[in-house]
Amino acid sequence: MATQDEDHKEHAIAMMQAGYDLLLEKPIANNVEDCLAIYKASKQYERKVIVCHVLRYTPFYSTVKSIVDSGKLGEVITIHASENVQNIDK
Repeated sequence: MATQDEDHKEHAIAMMQAGYDLLLEKPIANNVEDCLAIYKASKQYERKVIVCHVLRYTPFYSTVKSIVDSGKLGEVITIHASENVQNIDK
């Protein structure tokens, strides 16, 4: 489900109540109170909430796209990008 930032809290809590773990794109919510409500719901419903950071509009990806589009690298067949993010909650 994709929602607007201002709807994250309401939809996130409803999905956790329904038994889903979540992948939330940042911002988690538009204010601290809503962030805390999502956190508390994750504990109450024993659900995982993972936050991802959208990087497709960052300058370095724009630069990479410009280089690829220029043809300087030849025909690019595939690209693999890894942010090396790991779960530290063990």
